[in-house]
Amino acid sequence: MSSKPARPASRTKEPPPGDVEAARRASEESLRSFIDNAVFGIYRSAVDGRVLMMNRTLATMLGYGSPDELMGADLAATVYQDPAERERLVQQHRAGDRYAGVESVWKRKDGKPVPVRLSGRVLHDGSGAVAGFEGIVEDLSERHALEHRLRQAEKMEAVGQLAGGMAHDFNNLLTTILTTADLIGGELIGDSTIQSDLETIKIASSRGSDLIRKLLAFARRQRLDLQPVVLDALLQEVSTVLRRLLPQDIEIRVEVDAAGSAARADPVAVEQILINLATNARDAMPGGGTLTIGTGRENLTAAGCETQGWGLPGRYAVLSVTDTGIGMDPVTQSHLFEPFFTTKAVDAGTGLGLAMVYGLVKQHDGFVDVRSTPGSGTTVRVLLPEAESAAARSTPEGGTAQLRGTETILLAEDEDSLRRAAARVLQKHGYRVIEAANGAEALALYGEHEFEIGLIVADVVMPTLGGPQLLRALRQAGKNVRVLFTSGYTARDVQETKALDPGLPFLAKPWTISDFLRRVREVLDQPVPE
Repeated sequence: MSSKPARPASRTKEPPPGDVEAARRASEESLRSFIDNAVFGIYRSAVDGRVLMMNRTLATMLGYGSPDELMGADLAATVYQDPAERERLVQQHRAGDRYAGVESVWKRKDGKPVPVRLSGRVLHDGSGAVAGFEGIVEDLSERHALEHRLRQAEKMEAVGQLAGGMAHDFNNLLTTILTTADLIGGELIGDSTIQSDLETIKIASSRGSDLIRKLLAFARRQRLDLQPVVLDALLQEVSTVLRRLLPQDIEIRVEVDAAGSAARADPVAVEQILINLATNARDAMPGGGTLTIGTGRENLTAAGCETQGWGLPGRYAVLSVTDTGIGMDPVTQSHLFEPFFTTKAVDAGTGLGLAMVYGLVKQHDGFVDVRSTPGSGTTVRVLLPEAESAAARSTPEGGTAQLRGTETILLAEDEDSLRRAAARVLQKHGYRVIEAANGAEALALYGEHEFEIGLIVADVVMPTLGGPQLLRALRQAGKNVRVLFTSGYTARDVQETKALDPGLPFLAKPWTISDFLRRVREVLDQPVPE
């Protein structure tokens, strides 16, 4: 019987020593790369605060070129905004094994504060004593900036809702005042004293209307008329207004961009921005000084936006307002654009001026940059998206078209005084008017006079049935009719909250007699909608 020789037992082949060393170095390099490029900062420190290890992410976060610059540095003195805070945190967490979600304020190499969140573990030596700490550092700067913008947006929305309600009531009152003053003025012949008094009433009412528009614009409840605007020309115009606004002991200097500066903006809103900033500068120079207003252009890069903490990359036209006044400390600057924040006496300011500027600029998709030092004045730069080209501002057309008519108009308005005034205006200009105190009454009257009515003028918000609901009921009944809506709320509010079709004719209050008659005539001259 034959037998085969037994096979030798298999043995694992050992890699050459060189390959083992290479594999070890590759593993260490991979680990080092992973740590250096981690999303969060990573560090190890001795119990006395000396830095023993730090990854590149953390060094970059703190503004250093490499981790080597911080090796052996004292964390308390070099990294913490308040050096005593580290010792408080050590005493608070040394008894445990781990710590998480600890918020603190560190500082960059240039001294700029960096809000951070710390998590990690406590290191112990062989005897169980605390030997140091290993931690992960999360930069909270962006999160805090987002939270600040959210709080600001919530404040603006709250004030916007308040402003919208106020605007509705005030605009109804102002429309009645303006219309009645015009009606009285039209009946007077040769009495210059009474005419002058009526003109004073109309001017005061117009100023009230302007104030409401500013409040709505600040709260971003009013749509802007964005168009290419030559800022240099606009600045020259506004400077003449500022000369009357500012005292004689304040010198005004105008410095425009030699190459020209054009923005996609609402010219009226830009005027408001400049006047508000100039007024604020005036109050910062109670003893006189120099106010410099200018224009320029700037190209914001992604790197620049990241460095300064605000902005979006792109080309911008710049408006700048610089004063030689008292300046502001960092605490005041941090509250600068908050609604109702003011450093003035209780009866000397509303705290809405700079908040209006903020709201208007944001509505333009722009940015505001403020630089100020106590005792050295303030510079406010407003960056507005640049326009490709801009034409000079046009003036409104003078005169009016034929505003009379003989048609029958159904007027639905719940404010008695305003309805009576509007009816008088229409009747005075040849129209026959059927009055309704609300939408339900208007619906019933339309059924009685369907073939006579050429136009329905309806307030958007009325008891029992508003204007949009009135139109909907008529359409469901198969009735085609011309409609002109009017409201003390802004067009944006009635479109967003009252479901009003943006394509429907709309006239915002307060309106003047010529505005009202012109809009009525325009709608009547259009074909009846299908």
